[in-house]
Amino acid sequence: MGGEVWGKLICRRLIIDSDILFPEELAYEDSYWMPLLCIYAEKIYLIEEKLYHYYVNPCSTSFASAGFDHMDYLTVQLKKWAEYTRRGLMEKYYAELEYNFLSEMVGFAGKMVLMHGEQSYSYFLLDSELVKEYVADWKTNKYTGNFSPPYRLLLDGMYASLDRDSYAQIVDQAKILFLEKYNESLVY
Repeated sequence: MGGEVWGKLICRRLIIDSDILFPEELAYEDSYWMPLLCIYAEKIYLIEEKLYHYYVNPCSTSFASAGFDHMDYLTVQLKKWAEYTRRGLMEKYYAELEYNFLSEMVGFAGKMVLMHGEQSYSYFLLDSELVKEYVADWKTNKYTGNFSPPYRLLLDGMYASLDRDSYAQIVDQAKILFLEKYNESLVY
């Protein structure tokens, strides 16, 4: 279904009744909003017909190589976790919400590796500390078997307290694994 809001037609009543709002003045708001929408939606219909032409803007927030918008991504994940807790969703959906959190956080680490390489070390350290604070052991979540090899490598690195040199080695390995994953997706 994808996590982007732009590809959805959403009943206004669902948004109002569920009090689903975008976080104010932060980038990456879709990441906050879509999981809540999916939790409260009683029916979801997928349509295969292409009804929207999406333009990939290389200067967009998602593709920006520098700037504080990257910190917004981490902030949104923390706000999302707090909102799940506030709404009492953790009791019923803990494994799923934890998996979503891990997916977002390791996805951020992967983006930093691919865009910034070894220069992303400080982002990786912050990302790692947040992951370890909220998730004691990523391997205990029943959904983490879905992670591909580059993400499994990054998650292992997050729990290993890597120094800069060890992180550089992980970056090199992750880039190779991402390239292999990309090449596999091109095979028909």
